[in-house]
Amino acid sequence: MTRKLAVWLLLCLAGGFNARAWGVIGHRVVHQMAIYGLPEPLRQFYFGERTYLLQHADRADLRRADDPDEAVRHYINIDHFGPRAAWQMPMYWTQARQKYPADTLLKHGILPWYTEQMRQRLTQAFRRRDVDSILFYSADLGHYLADAHVPFHVIQNYDGQLTGQEGIHGLWESDLPSRFLADYQLYQGNARYLAKPQVAVWEAVRRSFKLAQTALAAEHQVAAQFTQATKFEAAYPGRLMRPRHSPAFMDQYQTALGDMVAQQMRAAAQMVASYWFTCWVDAGRPSLPRPAVAPQGPVAPDQLAQELAAWRANQLHAQGWLLSQPPVKE
Repeated sequence: MTRKLAVWLLLCLAGGFNARAWGVIGHRVVHQMAIYGLPEPLRQFYFGERTYLLQHADRADLRRADDPDEAVRHYINIDHFGPRAAWQMPMYWTQARQKYPADTLLKHGILPWYTEQMRQRLTQAFRRRDVDSILFYSADLGHYLADAHVPFHVIQNYDGQLTGQEGIHGLWESDLPSRFLADYQLYQGNARYLAKPQVAVWEAVRRSFKLAQTALAAEHQVAAQFTQATKFEAAYPGRLMRPRHSPAFMDQYQTALGDMVAQQMRAAAQMVASYWFTCWVDAGRPSLPRPAVAPQGPVAPDQLAQELAAWRANQLHAQGWLLSQPPVKE
């Protein structure tokens, strides 16, 4: 076993959350939807750089294998601090450090505080008109904000391991989007300026916290209709820690959740767009230089307009314009 694989397995076992976040498809879809929600001239700039943004949408997850400080940036076990902690925790890191030891905060995750640091870095990159840094921080900030919209990134029972529901994390955030993305309404509306971005990210954490109990309860109700043999399939490549839920179980769980997963994807996309927009505005709305590296592949002059129309009509998947198409449903 290589050192990198050993570290990855350790993170899966003890990192405090399932290792795949929204999965490659989910994170890339959130980034793509966020681009459409931007105003001009930002939308044109980000659209021209979407190859980079989508390719690196899951970079922060991959970084955990080499960076021991990375994992805690993706989650917060908010219920460790009490049943009302999501509404009572200090919103800013300096305040949190005055109330809790640093090792306690790091043990239970720093996601909502770390997004503020990333927001400041992206704002500075815009002020410098540094395209490479703008893209780098945009991709990573978008990733962390998307993670804040996953219910299992904000509770101690992050994979159902405390309630006998192991595997629910990856089921909710990766398997369901992969299977049902074509059915999801993805139009989330446009970006808005965030006068208090730290308030916005904590609102997302609170919403995710409330949804976590609903998602757990729904899984419990659906599981009562299955045996272990019908609930799961055999493990398949890439699933290091758990077997795959059966198609029948996924179908019933999706029905039980209704619009929850799609709703959170839409909310994540709008927040990512709003943060990118806010950073640009706070930097003084700088004009953006030409990309250091040209986008890969030719883009038709009216391609963005066509995709925007398809996005609003929820036809991106049908037109083949979702750049991370999921596998065909079984």
